[in-house]
Amino acid sequence: MPSVLSKNPSSLTELEKRIYNSFLIQYRKSKGQPFKVRKDFSGFEDTAHYPIVKRIANFFKRYPDVDIDSYFSAPYAIYPDTPYFDLKYFASPRGIKAYTIFKMMQDKDLPDHRVDRVKECLGFVVKFCQENKISIYDYANFYKSGNAPEWMYHVKKNQLEPFFMMAYPNVLPVIESVPEDEREFLLGDFGVNFLAHRHKYNISSKLYPILSSILPKLQNIIKPTN
Repeated sequence: MPSVLSKNPSSLTELEKRIYNSFLIQYRKSKGQPFKVRKDFSGFEDTAHYPIVKRIANFFKRYPDVDIDSYFSAPYAIYPDTPYFDLKYFASPRGIKAYTIFKMMQDKDLPDHRVDRVKECLGFVVKFCQENKISIYDYANFYKSGNAPEWMYHVKKNQLEPFFMMAYPNVLPVIESVPEDEREFLLGDFGVNFLAHRHKYNISSKLYPILSSILPKLQNIIKPTN
């Protein structure tokens, strides 16, 4: 951890603080160690880490769809024999390449490997439906501000695991209603080769039993709309 060379209040942005915390946290997670979020950044600007964090922050500003935690956990997932990746690694093309490979690996995952991620997204979907006063059944075809259903933008922003949409038996026509180039941009391989993913889902032993009956349960959580 960097030494504190100044007692002046930190001028780091919230994004820069989050980046540095994620860098530390994902390293400790890779070792199975407990972690604590750093709150005091006094003097951080005087350390060698600061200009590197700023460079990484500029990258995330240019590419806001990149998930910060996934970015810092990626090399530990694909290079398990390497014990540590420093900040300079994540500010280099090597860090970007590791994240790209990691996302490609995720896209090829079998549905049963996505169970935990799907469960993490349930609260997000329920909250979104409540805030927009729609039922869970309307979520698959709900347009808000773009040219595609809002859930597709949620996938693009890493807010939603695309396999969650398998809970909607008639989601394919919704996907096909979006131009193919935009579909691929928002959903990646999931939007282009949906039927192949659906086949894997239909024969999954864990995810299918969960999602096949999830919509009525989620609707019971959502308050009735007026």
